[in-house]
Amino acid sequence: MPTPTDGPSPGLRPGLVYGWLLNAAVGASISPFILGLPNSVSELASRLAALGFDTGQCLAAGLVSLALVWVWSLCRSRLPLSPRLLDLVGLALLWVFASTLGQYLLLEDLLGPAERLAGDHGSTGLVRVLLIGLTCLLVPLAAFGGGLLNRARLRFIAVGLACGASALNHFILDADYAGAHLLLSTVAATLSGTALAGAIPTPSRRWLLGLVLMIAAGVVAVVVPPGNRTRRLLDRLDGDALAPFILRMHETSGVKSYDPRPEEAEWFVARNRAKHLPPTSPPLLTEPPIVILYAIDSLRADVLDRFPGELPELTRLRAESVDFSSARAPGSQTVYTLAEVMSGKYYSQQYWTSRKVEGVSWLWPHADKTPRFPEVLRKAGIETLTLTPAIWMVNEYGIVRGFKEETFVAPKKGEKYTAGAVVMTALIEKLKTHGEGPLFVFTHNLDPHAPYDRGGKGGTDFERYVREVALADREIGRLREALVSTGLWSRTVLIVTSDHGQAFGEHGTTTHGKTLYDELLRVPLIIRAPGSAARKITQDVSLMDLGPTVLELMGQATPRHFMGQSLQPFLRGEDPVLTRPICAEGRLKQAMLLPDGLKIMRDQRTGAVELYDLKEDPTELHDVFDSDDPEDQARLSRLHTFFDVHKIRKKGYVIPYRP
Repeated sequence: MPTPTDGPSPGLRPGLVYGWLLNAAVGASISPFILGLPNSVSELASRLAALGFDTGQCLAAGLVSLALVWVWSLCRSRLPLSPRLLDLVGLALLWVFASTLGQYLLLEDLLGPAERLAGDHGSTGLVRVLLIGLTCLLVPLAAFGGGLLNRARLRFIAVGLACGASALNHFILDADYAGAHLLLSTVAATLSGTALAGAIPTPSRRWLLGLVLMIAAGVVAVVVPPGNRTRRLLDRLDGDALAPFILRMHETSGVKSYDPRPEEAEWFVARNRAKHLPPTSPPLLTEPPIVILYAIDSLRADVLDRFPGELPELTRLRAESVDFSSARAPGSQTVYTLAEVMSGKYYSQQYWTSRKVEGVSWLWPHADKTPRFPEVLRKAGIETLTLTPAIWMVNEYGIVRGFKEETFVAPKKGEKYTAGAVVMTALIEKLKTHGEGPLFVFTHNLDPHAPYDRGGKGGTDFERYVREVALADREIGRLREALVSTGLWSRTVLIVTSDHGQAFGEHGTTTHGKTLYDELLRVPLIIRAPGSAARKITQDVSLMDLGPTVLELMGQATPRHFMGQSLQPFLRGEDPVLTRPICAEGRLKQAMLLPDGLKIMRDQRTGAVELYDLKEDPTELHDVFDSDDPEDQARLSRLHTFFDVHKIRKKGYVIPYRP
């Protein structure tokens, strides 16, 4: 049985190094298809630097593999076992080594599948260990296959398969699953490396000199932190599988504290020093108000402009409402956004711990004690009602906690989420029985959601997505009709928005949750209030402003912990200048919209920073961050200081990565 350790011949030892270098070569050839061609000398230099770091990191992985093979070859020669048994022992040790590393490197990627397999019938930890071990069997299988093809002189098949796997690695599981990418890279390098073992004879002196140079290059690529632009490039190439883990080893240079301007200073100190903000008077509404917050999942801001004919109800509502045309979500995933809007706190300000939902453990803010604004309303004696298409949108999971009455409208068998029409029917029945008092309602429409099959299966992903948005649009018409027929329309404030946008190839990603670019953060925000004149507001606002807005509409004070400001002055026809920062968080990435029209983002895990001029570059294609520019460093300080001042500080608690 052939293995990668068929003796300690000199030709064998560089084999796995060649395998890892082949990964680097494939990545270099693939990168222009992912990043495009460089359009300047500086960008070309950054590309070359990224290529150099990737090659050096692959060398380091190859050298570690070489060292392990050398150690095994020494041990092998001293063990009184038959060659066949030695081969089996070598493969077994390789599997144990890969599985041990996999318990750390694959933990985030396989946690969800392990939870689903375990369900309520077993230990998730044990299932995870077994699942990772099973997955890591691919490494010794690749070693066996490569050795077999090496002996049969069919190395070109192994090299071809390895190149294909390495190339595929750049196009699957985009913007996430670093452990899975590393595993596939390791399998590709092992397959080609064992097939090439001994195929390229190397004179001993040259090999020794080459070994010294390779060790030096590998050490530099691992120990020396790359510059910011190089970090960005390495982070964008998913197939550069070692980069995510090596970048996390490097702490970025210290960021200075930001000195805020006087008008914004209150937002850069802990909010426990602030005061509760009383509502303004006189109240906007004279009758007991009904406020309905209707969120449509995955609704991009630009869809309303591009498809008015397909979305007649949204188009009609926008024409008679206050339309906030530059609104942004505080996260790019439903759980993040709803938890932040309801609590008034960003992700890093809340306490996230594990809890099972539908047999799977995820991080939820169920143990976070921050009062959500529906809870504030309920304690003030105001009726609060939520109807949800997802089980985790009920009080016990903490996302939308505080409602007096909650209804989970269960989906039909075979459906993941309940259809918007079914939820709307239940809501209309509730509204018909409402009396004269004030009422706050929240509901969420999950019809627009991948795989985009609720509106028909023909057409492109984007065309099917628009048809799903049209389904949600129809429900707005039903809601309006019900409110008019029951006589409630004259005292109803209807807020229509979304939790996040949706990507369709922008920045190399699809769906949502993976980045903080504006295709995911920019969402519609339409507020129809009785007596408020229709107009468009171009000032940047945040969905974090919704909590204070609803509280003020209901005549309630805004607790000091809320990181937004009320939009009610706009409903009065005023034009206030809001001073709170507009930010977003998700997957340990942070973003901030700056007063000068720039947007800065930072990945806390890799240290990569991006800066975009949204006035000149609204699609965020040209990163203008210069780490040597004092003004850019001040912008980074602003982002860092804001989140650092407000982040949760709880003994033993580390702000977790939530996929």
